[in-house]
Amino acid sequence: MTEPAVPVLMGNPEFQLVLRDFRRPAVSAGVYTVAARHELTDIDPQSRTAGERVDTEPPLPTVRQSYEFRALQFVLDEQYIQSCYPFAGSVGRYPHVLANITLRRDILPWERVLRFSRAGSSGTAPWVALLLFAVDELPDQGQPVIRPVTGLLNPGSGVTGPRIDPEYVPADVLSSACATIDVPARLFSAIVPREDELGDLAHTRQVSSPATRADGEALTEGDYAVVFTNRFPRTPGGYAAHLVSLEGFDDRLGPDAIAAGQLVRLCSLYSWTFVCDTENTLDPESLLSGLVAPTTTPPVTSQSAEKIALRLVPPREAALDEYTRRQLDHGYVPVTYRVPTGELTWAWYRGPGTPRTARALPPDLPSGPQPSADYLLIYQPFYGVFDVSYAAAWTLGRAIALSDPAYATDLVRARRELANRATNLALLALDPHRREVEPEQVTGVRAFTALAARGPGALLAMAAPQTTVPTPPIARQAGLTPQALDTVLAAETTKARLSRAAGQLAGRMPGWLDRLALLEWVPFAMLVPDPAMLPPESMRMFRIDPAWITSLLNGARDLAVATGLDRALDPFLRGATSNTFNQTTPARAGALIRSLLVTAWPDFDLTATRGGQALTELRRDMVAPDTLLVLYPEVPDEIFIREPGAGIHFSINGAARINLRQLTDGTRPPMGAPLDDEFPAAGTEQTVWDYLRPPVPGKVMPDVLDLRGPRPLIPALAAALDRTDLGPAQFALQLTSAPYQQRLYPFGATTTGQTPEAQP
Repeated sequence: MTEPAVPVLMGNPEFQLVLRDFRRPAVSAGVYTVAARHELTDIDPQSRTAGERVDTEPPLPTVRQSYEFRALQFVLDEQYIQSCYPFAGSVGRYPHVLANITLRRDILPWERVLRFSRAGSSGTAPWVALLLFAVDELPDQGQPVIRPVTGLLNPGSGVTGPRIDPEYVPADVLSSACATIDVPARLFSAIVPREDELGDLAHTRQVSSPATRADGEALTEGDYAVVFTNRFPRTPGGYAAHLVSLEGFDDRLGPDAIAAGQLVRLCSLYSWTFVCDTENTLDPESLLSGLVAPTTTPPVTSQSAEKIALRLVPPREAALDEYTRRQLDHGYVPVTYRVPTGELTWAWYRGPGTPRTARALPPDLPSGPQPSADYLLIYQPFYGVFDVSYAAAWTLGRAIALSDPAYATDLVRARRELANRATNLALLALDPHRREVEPEQVTGVRAFTALAARGPGALLAMAAPQTTVPTPPIARQAGLTPQALDTVLAAETTKARLSRAAGQLAGRMPGWLDRLALLEWVPFAMLVPDPAMLPPESMRMFRIDPAWITSLLNGARDLAVATGLDRALDPFLRGATSNTFNQTTPARAGALIRSLLVTAWPDFDLTATRGGQALTELRRDMVAPDTLLVLYPEVPDEIFIREPGAGIHFSINGAARINLRQLTDGTRPPMGAPLDDEFPAAGTEQTVWDYLRPPVPGKVMPDVLDLRGPRPLIPALAAALDRTDLGPAQFALQLTSAPYQQRLYPFGATTTGQTPEAQP
């Protein structure tokens, strides 16, 4: 049995939640007896009506058969736990959060039946509840104690346990152990949900499409049950959340239903602890707001995204000429530079990340391996300065290659071996007795090779070799001139052989260069040449200059070119080592984030899209202790940054109000979307704190929501939504919160902004 669905579209058309009030199993746990009774009755043949019984002396016996349907009762296996929030062991700002637990078995909270004294109450009420305690309110710092089931059902003097008759508990279950907690009766009465509130704190969740998150709860396709508490952890300190069984407490959930001074022994099916710290923890919402503040600080214009571009921004009062401002606008910074003649001057340098699309290099640059970086120096004669960006990239690539003995050794060995093979091929090509010394050209050898490929049986069947290879006579070799070598290397057969040889000699070099293409081993100072370009608590977006990457790779590839033959053979080795994805399709854009957010949550959710499609991250790495680098294969048109460490949970906003959500299907905004309204209404003095249970003796404020009591929250919330009442799924929807999200358009889009909305 299930309630009508409440479909909730959570901001992503490929992701949908469906909430339901409850789901009762076809058969609840318990012992069922089926009785079969047989009666023989005289039937009037005319009227076909039953007459008197004819089996009365003696009557046919009634047959009874009993069946037991078992469900978990005292122990919950952890395989049923999908997630919990706040996360176990976490420390955060949770004073406005209602802890919750998600169960993989959607009928679990309703598999057992609570039999309340009031008629109709037992239909939808779960038999479990999530209770929240401050760790100093319970013995053992809120940790459960393992006891025999008999110790739960018969706790002894001064302790009240569940009213479950041991005779109806299977012997194997009765002899097992379970986790228990002892709660002071006054505290139990102050926080336990009332009979008519239990159903409001549990519902089912159906995830229709896979949507696994990197942080927070993994929302995978399936049906789940969700139970959340009615108590806020408003006071800083440690808290313990316990999913407890209320079976046997059916008529003892009201105020003062258990005598004061008693302890209440509960079965704890699952528990975890967390710490609420409102002072010393990082605030992800504030950090995220600060990262994109340049794009959201009024006035917000179509060019606001330029404020987060990777460039050096001079002070407004700086007296700079147009040329200097243009260079800075394109991502350049001035650096000291010593010219070959020894004079010290300054030059322009820009790293691989550019705020604007980089200008193409001059087409007349020399090709092939170069002995130095001078060929990549760009001189601007009108201003008398050099642009050393590409020369620095080439030099850096060479330095990185030399610093890696494995790569440098592989490259030197490959060049020497390739040169030897090319020399041998050239000598063979010039030898008049080539047919005698090249086995591939001998008919008999070709036949032997083909026969050997068919297996050893074919070789044994061959009576005798058909052709023998004569011993090559000693021949005079003509001198191997450069002209003759060029002629041989130009032959297609020679090219094919050298290409195959280069592929065999490439070894690990393609993978090494592939990593270098993603800027691995590049010092941070070469990526961000001036610290002011990436100040603390900032985010910077950039495009990748492919010519800079090419210069970096060329510096590593041009190593160990010692002879003209090495230069002539370089295209073969370059082709064999440059066929990886990151070299043929280099990164096009990236992001740098320098923030405490990176230190605390290195794996927070950062999603870049282009045309609505998520971009694959080519690289995501911490290039400094507090700095994250992310590279993308395309230039994104939208970036989403979501609050780390938070899945879908239940909470109120920072003003202690509920952000209302749409409850009507087929409307705008769609079902589940945030409305531009709060409860209690903004501008009033009321908050959700006005709907808490009244204080109890010995405790200033229990911080427990009064859902349907003297200060009923649910009826008041329903009235604010023009409804008479809210079902469990509708109530849960109003409290649903998703990770805080920032959205920006990094490269000159028309809109920027932040959307703290539900978009898992």
